[in-house]
Amino acid sequence: MGTRADALENAGLPPLTDRASYEAQVERLRRREKAHTREADAIAAERRRLPMVEVDGRAELLGPEGPTALLDAFAGRRQLLAYYFMWWPGRPAADQCEGCSYYTNQVSDLSALHSRDITFAVLLQGRGGAGPSSGPRHCH
Repeated sequence: MGTRADALENAGLPPLTDRASYEAQVERLRRREKAHTREADAIAAERRRLPMVEVDGRAELLGPEGPTALLDAFAGRRQLLAYYFMWWPGRPAADQCEGCSYYTNQVSDLSALHSRDITFAVLLQGRGGAGPSSGPRHCH
């Protein structure tokens, strides 16, 4: 009959150790995590400092009621929160991006955004009918 350590190892779990070894390993990991967090914060700050690009508000999107201008996607609000959905044309819904599907399935009550003058939209690349591939589509 094997030991408890053998049973844990055979179950694919990490090995057993003493408290001091555990604490030393946790401390090393915390230092790495802190460095990772600082680097992620620096990258995010650099992204926020990127220059802006003017976008033509007349750019055409295909919405639920047909073609519409990007500016109309704001629905009269000051800000547009756009989620870019990785949609694969020609594939059924079950074969679309799982992460995008999960995220957008969680979006239901938009009143908190609307109360802050924000419109939520899901954008994706897709086909505008039978013609060639169009630009982003506003679909929600």
